[in-house]
Amino acid sequence: QAATVTTVTLAKSTARQDTPLYVIKSGKPGPVVMIVGGMHGNEKSGPKAADKIKNIRPKKGTLLVLPRANIVAVKEGTRTSPGVGDMNRTFPRTKNGKCTKNTSQSIWDAIKKYDVDYLIDLHEGYNYHKIQPSSYGQTLIYYPISGAKTVGQVIIKELNKGIGSPSKHFTLVKYPYPGTLARAAAQHLGVIAFTMETCRKSAESIRINNGVKATNTLLKHLGML
Repeated sequence: QAATVTTVTLAKSTARQDTPLYVIKSGKPGPVVMIVGGMHGNEKSGPKAADKIKNIRPKKGTLLVLPRANIVAVKEGTRTSPGVGDMNRTFPRTKNGKCTKNTSQSIWDAIKKYDVDYLIDLHEGYNYHKIQPSSYGQTLIYYPISGAKTVGQVIIKELNKGIGSPSKHFTLVKYPYPGTLARAAAQHLGVIAFTMETCRKSAESIRINNGVKATNTLLKHLGML
């Protein structure tokens, strides 16, 4: 049975913010994995990696891909956008909390509707974390719910295989900021969720490739590829 791809529009009712979510269903039961890019519009590798990831066809479960979460910021190449601000601080900070913006609420509603099990939110940091610890480049940031650390270790082990210099290796780091998508999804919905930060000092093609590689590693680990 071939996978089916449906495009769903999120934030339809919000001016200029409507953005496509690709729902790729294998037709067989299995995990639901969501990949998000473009939360910050100046971090260009996320949307480009997500555009490649939406061509993956899982053999079981469902893959959701949202390449341009803050589509206005992506178009303008800015971290924030008018009316939304920094989208990655607008997600619920309490169990029954609401998002502070309609656009992020539509993403949150989709996570609940499709009952997402795993999530990677693609970002970029300005320097390598091992060289400059105040920057989160080359990190996989997780909220420690059951199973998250193990999955994170699988992903970074695979990513680091292709990186010669230890100072440029990915590190597993705890606790995404409150208000971020990964933090809210893990803490309040029980999703195994990661903020992935590539490093802007590496070539864009490498950053894109790392996003794709992290996704492929997760999907293989879950038996979806």
